[in-house]
Amino acid sequence: MIDRRIAVLLVVDAVLLAAIGLSSLRETTPAPIPFRLPALAEIEGMTLTRTGQPAVALRRANGEWTADGAPIDPYAHEALRDVFAGSVGADLAVDVAGADLDDYGLGEHALTVRFTGAGPAEPLRIGRVVDGRRTFVWPVGGAQIYRLRADLGQAFDRPAAQWVDRRLVTFGIKDIAALEMTRGERRDWSARRGAADAPWRFVEPAGLEAGQDEVGGVAATLVTARAESVVSAEGFAPTATLTVETFAGQRVAIGLRPDGDRLLARLPGRARLLRLPRHQAVFLDARVDALRERRVFGPELTPEVVDVVHIEGERPLRLERDRARRWRIVQPAVDEAPSDAAVDQWLAALLGLRAVGFAERAADGTFADARRVMLDHGGERVTLEIGAPFGHQARLARRDDRRARVMVIGASALDVLAPTIERLLAEPADQPPGR
Repeated sequence: MIDRRIAVLLVVDAVLLAAIGLSSLRETTPAPIPFRLPALAEIEGMTLTRTGQPAVALRRANGEWTADGAPIDPYAHEALRDVFAGSVGADLAVDVAGADLDDYGLGEHALTVRFTGAGPAEPLRIGRVVDGRRTFVWPVGGAQIYRLRADLGQAFDRPAAQWVDRRLVTFGIKDIAALEMTRGERRDWSARRGAADAPWRFVEPAGLEAGQDEVGGVAATLVTARAESVVSAEGFAPTATLTVETFAGQRVAIGLRPDGDRLLARLPGRARLLRLPRHQAVFLDARVDALRERRVFGPELTPEVVDVVHIEGERPLRLERDRARRWRIVQPAVDEAPSDAAVDQWLAALLGLRAVGFAERAADGTFADARRVMLDHGGERVTLEIGAPFGHQARLARRDDRRARVMVIGASALDVLAPTIERLLAEPADQPPGR
């Protein structure tokens, strides 16, 4: 049995140890750090400067943020909202005296932010991000470096050009009702559709058939375009204007001018220009000849609906479907049945043929000795006439239902129009995945 005096001593020791522990905790608990950054709703503006980059002025007016007087990039705005959803506090303070600013990413070349409205009065350098959750900052000239509980790099680490909204339009492709291109005082082309799922039609030049893929490519590029840079508008004079109209009646006129293989674009109310990359410039500065329907047989014919194929010439060919919708070769006479898959593959290539250009008019006699390609479908017939030579291994061609539309088809198309019997008999090779 433990002696009573020993038990009392043990109790006293325990109390003393507890008291020492509590005293130690009280002495090591850090004092709250008063430095904080305000929530975005309290900030009126920010000016961002960084070595080698132009300064960027962010301003809030009527609840909307702008960058250098232009609409702010939506992703940049979203990042600011995420980081500054509430005020941002600090969890560490380090004395500047004796510290190396570069160790904290706070050297003279660090990004510097000056706040207007709420926020520190002195410029704030943004330094190294720790664990993707905390950021070292230094109020320039202040006595302490702070570690803030936020990833400020997410909000501020972007080139100056990427603060401005680099889109040409903010609506979607289904909103577009009409497109118009003018060059100087002359309207080059104008296209319109009655609904989002309706085909494009040329209003001008009247009578031309609009290529759905081609005009649709202009519309698709317009809504997805992103400038690669933002440049000065000094001396800018547009050589063309692309005007887009939505079904809701909104109109946006975009001034354009080539810049090497790039394209400069000026939006209404913008002080600076957007410089668009080559792959977007090709579509947005397209001329009417590039937007015409180039499919030889048009969009209405598909391999599934064709019942008969008859090609005249030195090697005539006639294919017909039987009652089971299987293909058979009627001309020339062959003992072997063709491969349905091979015929369908060739027919898809035939129906996919595209003109390489157009002729303004055909000379008399161009189609006097024409070779005909006839496709029957559902009791109707489409006939293509292959006429006189045109340039290097090309020929003029026209459909009998669109005689004024004289196309130029190249040598590769002529090869498709003359398949060998062996090609139609052999099972096609397996296509690679995704083909």
